[in-house]
Amino acid sequence: MIIKVENLVKSYGDVRALQGVSFDVEDKEIFGLLGPNGAGKTTLIEILCGLRAFDEGSVNIMDIDVAGHPSKAKGLMGFCPQETLIYDLLNVRENLVFAASLHSLSKKKFRERISFVSEFLGLEEVMKKRVKELSGGLKRRVSLAASIIHDPPLIILDEPTVGFDPNARREFWGLVRRLHQEGKTILISTHYMEEADELCDRVAIIDKGK
Repeated sequence: MIIKVENLVKSYGDVRALQGVSFDVEDKEIFGLLGPNGAGKTTLIEILCGLRAFDEGSVNIMDIDVAGHPSKAKGLMGFCPQETLIYDLLNVRENLVFAASLHSLSKKKFRERISFVSEFLGLEEVMKKRVKELSGGLKRRVSLAASIIHDPPLIILDEPTVGFDPNARREFWGLVRRLHQEGKTILISTHYMEEADELCDRVAIIDKGK
């Protein structure tokens, strides 16, 4: 079991964003959280990533209690949020160097990972370009590269194709499939039914925090 969530509750004042949510994610599957905007998907994902506290329940990542050991749990995952993780005024390589520095990679591992992600995500020709010069699709690729630079076993994608045209969306789906073929477990939140149908082995439907 890669992710195990039990009876998760989160409130913002009088608003209950999550109302006793439970689910699990198996090793090496693509698991989808499908639901409309405002359903609680982003709150749930931020809790999984140790970025937001919760009121009741439990969250475990590879048998690690996220509430008790958030740093240890974070090291096992790569998180690509809706907003990009990257800096517009840095070039692509500088962004990846910064991302790698957060995970204390050895020089050998760092060189290996930079080489891998740049080739894997088709970034070799733009490594010296500033992020602000890139298209939206390329920015999302760089953001994904930064989130997986440390080679995590679990990758969490929060509505990764919002705002993409159909061609860019299908291109990104191809990258997700390739990551899955590399042995990664992937959790993806989306409000696109066709995206969940196209990519996911299993899907949990979330609405109004349930």
